[in-house]
Amino acid sequence: MKKLLFISHRHSDREIASLLVDFLLAALDLEDSEIRCTSVPGHTLPFGNSISELLKKDLNCTAAVIALITTDSLKSTWVLFELGSSWAMGKLLIPILGPGVKYNELPGPLKNYHVVQIEEKNASYLLREAINQIANNLEVTQKRATGRTDAKRDEFVDKLLAWQPQHNDDKSVSPDQLKSIETSYKNKIQQLTEQLKQKELSATQELNELKDELKKQEKSNYDLRQERDSYNSQIKQLKEQIKQLESPTKVVEIKIELRSERGVDYTGLRALLEAQNWKEADRETANVMLQAAERTSQGYLTESDIESFPCEDLRTINQLWLKYSDGKFGFSVQKEIYQSLGGTKEYNQEIWSSFGDRVGWKKGDEWLDRDAITWNLSAQEGHLPYINGWVDMFAYKAAKGGGVQAAFERMEAKVLAMEWVEDAGGVSSLAQRLVTCNL
Repeated sequence: MKKLLFISHRHSDREIASLLVDFLLAALDLEDSEIRCTSVPGHTLPFGNSISELLKKDLNCTAAVIALITTDSLKSTWVLFELGSSWAMGKLLIPILGPGVKYNELPGPLKNYHVVQIEEKNASYLLREAINQIANNLEVTQKRATGRTDAKRDEFVDKLLAWQPQHNDDKSVSPDQLKSIETSYKNKIQQLTEQLKQKELSATQELNELKDELKKQEKSNYDLRQERDSYNSQIKQLKEQIKQLESPTKVVEIKIELRSERGVDYTGLRALLEAQNWKEADRETANVMLQAAERTSQGYLTESDIESFPCEDLRTINQLWLKYSDGKFGFSVQKEIYQSLGGTKEYNQEIWSSFGDRVGWKKGDEWLDRDAITWNLSAQEGHLPYINGWVDMFAYKAAKGGGVQAAFERMEAKVLAMEWVEDAGGVSSLAQRLVTCNL
């Protein structure tokens, strides 16, 4: 008895099944009688016995089963019967999943099989692999690949990709249903608009009546205003409802006032941040903080400077960084990360090191210098401002003149700056100041 290749599918998918048969005949040296596809002429069940008996007989002779799985076929008892029997008999089973069918939606046993997901980019490759397996199981030869074979395969793939559900019990939303939903919403908006017009007309009429009543009864102005405000409020609410339906989302531009307790000009910092010139903005942040702390001539900041730093200036600097980085950079972002690691006002070397790893200031055990920092939005959260890199900047700012004297001044400033930034863990004192300033 010849070995059969059985194609399990739902009758409503017969057009796609027919294209699959054409592809198989083009790829494999098979006769029409060696392929069973119950809805395709030339491959249907013979007359004589009940369908279930004929299916059992065919499945016994089957060497391989191709399951054409669509959302419709998953609802077919015949398809489930065929797949369950194939699984129980240990047949080679190759599921081909149509559009919208997810692997985790397959009936229990089918989840253990490799599948051809037609929506995947490698679907054509997987079909070729399936042909190899079928050829081995049926002990037939493959035909030499030609343009006709590829054309038959592509015709089947394209048709399956364009598949649409044919049964009313399908729960997916068709284009016609989407159009119906859209029409429904448009009708709803139109109804609300008509209601608004009626309300406005009614309000106008009642207001006129109230005015006439005022003349007749000398009703108090207070009562008239109350009535008028009530109707205006209703009209406003209806207008707002229509606006929400027509424009559900509005973007609100956040404006930051450049306030300073010490008269510091923050327009330069704002311009650099707006232009996303992060490196220069980091440098400018160090400059304006020296100005706000009144330490420009000193050229560096100490822990005590941070503890008394003006809250209004700290808020302005932080808000500018938050706004132009979409909440990715800023002192308050660094504070949240530092505190999440267990950081407090007291310096802890282990927490400070973990913080450096978390915000991308370290590589292995080495702290990065300014040239190795990522000066763009691909950086880790809390990466900027890079206060750990301000030590050298402060050192050069503090030095005046040249020669040996300037070198000693730079060394002294660097040591004092390091007491805040590194030895005291600069973020810890900043974090405490942010808490004090309610930021």
